[in-house]
Amino acid sequence: MLVDTAIRMGKSLGLAVIAEGVETLEQLQILRTLECDFVQGYYFSQPVPADAFSQLLDATAASADGAFVLPGKPPRQLQGSVAT
Repeated sequence: MLVDTAIRMGKSLGLAVIAEGVETLEQLQILRTLECDFVQGYYFSQPVPADAFSQLLDATAASADGAFVLPGKPPRQLQGSVAT
């Protein structure tokens, strides 16, 4: 309920809402249902050094299907602003 209220409050102020600390698919699905605009967290990647992040962005940009690519992990499709 608190997360829902925070998301609705941000949207009512015309802000893009970002959820940090997403660690599970269940959390991601809840945030999707609540129409959170953006998410980040260990579910997608642990922190990486700047040069590795640059390579990650290059690999994602080069992906023919727009998949979010992490080395050694299966791609995750990006839909809107929230990855699947």
